Amino acid sequence: MSQEETQTLRELFKKVVRKIHPDRYVNDPEKLASANRLMAQALEAYKAQDIQRLQELLDQLASGLAFGLDSLPDNIEQLQQLIETLTRRRDELILKLRQLQQEETYFAAQNPDWEAFFAAEAVKLEQQLSQLKAQARRDNNTP
Repeated sequence: MSQEETQTLRELFKKVVRKIHPDRYVNDPEKLASANRLMAQALEAYKAQDIQRLQELLDQLASGLAFGLDSLPDNIEQLQQLIETLTRRRDELILKLRQLQQEETYFAAQNPDWEAFFAAEAVKLEQQLSQLKAQARRDNNTP
């Protein structure tokens, strides 16, 4: 992790902790439970050096979603920010899903005919091997 990323990680973590530290909610048992849960998530993200997750937590806090649906914002600006956050998160999840669907393991899991799948994989590997052998022969014949 670069020095700049480390600094970003620290700054995001501090911002999140300032907003969710359980000491702020000692008089509200419901929010205290949520604050403890969010603090655990923030600590986990910090230890994993997950800048994106910390940013998501900060976005949730800014949008009013972090403490559950009972604390939805009541003004238009906050609601618009919430919609933007949810839209961005939805788009990120759609992208991740599309990436997963492009992986061979996804295809393999969707394919109930394992014999056909492995036969096709064997053909691909044999073709790659033939190409590599041909390339090696060409390389050996080159002065």
